[in-house]
Amino acid sequence: MPRAVSLLQLRHSGDSAAGITSVTFGPFRVVPSESLLLRSNQPVNLPSKAFEILLMLLDRSGQLVPKGELIERVSGSVPIGESQLRVYISKLRKALEDSNKGPRYIENINGHGYRFIAPVTRTEELSQPLADGGMNARLPRSVPPPPSRVLAGASFAFGPFELIPDQRLLLRAGKPVNVPSRAWEILLVLIEHAGDLVGKADLLAHVWPRIVVEEGALRVHISLLRRILGDGRDRLRYIDNVTGLGYRFVATVHKRDLGSIGDTDSVTGDVAFKSSPTKPHQSSSAAISWRCRRTLRWLRTGIRIH
Repeated sequence: MPRAVSLLQLRHSGDSAAGITSVTFGPFRVVPSESLLLRSNQPVNLPSKAFEILLMLLDRSGQLVPKGELIERVSGSVPIGESQLRVYISKLRKALEDSNKGPRYIENINGHGYRFIAPVTRTEELSQPLADGGMNARLPRSVPPPPSRVLAGASFAFGPFELIPDQRLLLRAGKPVNVPSRAWEILLVLIEHAGDLVGKADLLAHVWPRIVVEEGALRVHISLLRRILGDGRDRLRYIDNVTGLGYRFVATVHKRDLGSIGDTDSVTGDVAFKSSPTKPHQSSSAAISWRCRRTLRWLRTGIRIH
């Protein structure tokens, strides 16, 4: 039997076509490819180096991992000592609500290193190819189009954020915000169809185009995206959950063509419409296809459809 790919490799290379690897222990779940630690499906804040240590310990669960190996792994270009390693271990224990006295997850072997002592389960989530059907075959689905020209060459402002798709950049008050790749794809789709309901199956097909995954994976990344945006904080709302159907981006979005000073569109409900005194467009039916919505946008902005 081939040896399983290490969790550290998955973090830096992403999921394979075979599926999405995750590791569970207690109420926690780790998704290496997204650098995610979840507790009851809610993201837990964990510094990058502490996350690397967690992956090393999980990769060798039940075994002693020497201090030297941990230090070498997290040092990078800036060497650290044992005291700094203890700081990261402390942050990891705090995130896991663990303790040095009577540990449930991380045991300290005095003078030697650390060992992950809790039972661990490693899983591959629904690695079925789309061609084989799978759970999403039961859901009506319109496959999202390639990256839309609606998003190209423009930036989109909402709340304190500015999204620049061409540069894969999200700014908050002018400062870059880290967004994992799949959360980024979800954000692009929601922004492109701002105000419209985007079905769960459409999002799954767009974000995981070659494999079928459970809806739980989508909920995890929506939760992460909301956390990144501070959804609900200071009474600001961005992503609305339409129970059982999908999600809708509800904040007002202002589109600006890059390179065109002062050319700004006010968008609530359709990113291709110029601002006007009329009420924002709201899609009343989830059945409107991606192709129809895109065609309407292009027609209204004077773009010829070939």
